[in-house]
Amino acid sequence: MKIAKYPEEELRTFLAESLAESNITEEEWKPKLLESTKTILTKTPIHYRMYGPYWWNLKKMFIDAGDFTFGEFIDAEWVSIMDYGNVSTNLIAAWVYAESRFGLGLIVESSHRLDDISGSEVESIEYVLVDLDMEDLSSKRT
Repeated sequence: MKIAKYPEEELRTFLAESLAESNITEEEWKPKLLESTKTILTKTPIHYRMYGPYWWNLKKMFIDAGDFTFGEFIDAEWVSIMDYGNVSTNLIAAWVYAESRFGLGLIVESSHRLDDISGSEVESIEYVLVDLDMEDLSSKRT
């Protein structure tokens, strides 16, 4: 399976714009965005769903930093499928995707429409994001 993702060049442009607006370096930007994401998800864990298939790489960033606030399980297959090979690109992809879901009012919707481009024809598939660690955290917050 090969999922259509945001073009990396487009993501690098978003990142450059974000850095310019914030007047910070990429190395300063990464922990700031992770920390603000952590603040949001700690307060309202169910919002993890708006990251869709990009969630697993985002969660992996927390785990790689030794932060197990959101649990330890990651879906390795989806980490591989959605990985850009660069932490900053993975982070901006997750942010852009979440922003688009937020704009559509799909913050807590677990179902996501993705395009599988592995065959000769593009096939639309439904991806349902379920992270039991986050679902458990969500149930404890309500």
